[in-house]
Amino acid sequence: MSISLEIWPSQSLSSSSKCRFCKIKFCVSVRNNRLLTYKDNYSAKQIAMYKLVALMKAEGMSWRKISAWLNRSGIKTHGGNTWAVTGSSAYSVVKRMHQRIERLEQIKHKSFLVEVSEFTIET
Repeated sequence: MSISLEIWPSQSLSSSSKCRFCKIKFCVSVRNNRLLTYKDNYSAKQIAMYKLVALMKAEGMSWRKISAWLNRSGIKTHGGNTWAVTGSSAYSVVKRMHQRIERLEQIKHKSFLVEVSEFTIET
């Protein structure tokens, strides 16, 4: 967001100034991420799927075994497909959630500098 300000002082800027009124122009650029909501765009099914796959992996199951178990149980992927035999789709569920959490944390704590342009004084 860039804000351009014009200030009209009611008194002269210095005692040696011949002009009683002058115009000061400068531009202030402010950026922040406070308007981001960080709302979870994942559905309840996606979050439940992530928790299930992550729990199974934490208990020591391989990605292939997790995929095989999910297919045997009749649980489909978010897109309605069967889980890949290689375990890549189960791995992707956990990988994508971790990437998303990391990205949101980086954005949430990022700070920006305030930029102020050169001042100009017009009489």
